[in-house]
Amino acid sequence: MSKFLMWKVGEFAKLLGVSTSTLRRWESENRVIPERTLGNQRIY
Repeated sequence: MSKFLMWKVGEFAKLLGVSTSTLRRWESENRVIPERTLGNQRIY
């Protein structure tokens, strides 16, 4: 079991009070760098 909390993109966006598209834009601007699951889904 991981020691760290991880969130899916929608959960993390809600936690920060921003939209999922904002998170994706921030990713393209290298402002946030999510991990990826084996299925290539973003996790923060």
